[in-house]
Amino acid sequence: MLVMVLYYLLITTFSLVLTIPSPCPHCFAEGESRSAVTSIPHFKEVVIEMKVMIVMMMMMLMMIVVMMMIVLMMVMIVMMIVMISCN
Repeated sequence: MLVMVLYYLLITTFSLVLTIPSPCPHCFAEGESRSAVTSIPHFKEVVIEMKVMIVMMMMMLMMIVVMMMIVLMMVMIVMMIVMISCN
């Protein structure tokens, strides 16, 4: 389910980006918060804060890197088995 949500967040184009004035939580200076409206199947339109989306993209990138490392390790194991069986 999480992978599906991440996929749709990355693939769907945002129909609207909202910029809302909001104070900084640390210094209370005037700032703005950016959110995007997107549509996820089986849900209504969803408003997602840009920070959350960036974190989700980073998590997805980390999952891809881990999967690539696992595939590389499997290839190395198969190569070692082939080398051992040839001797």
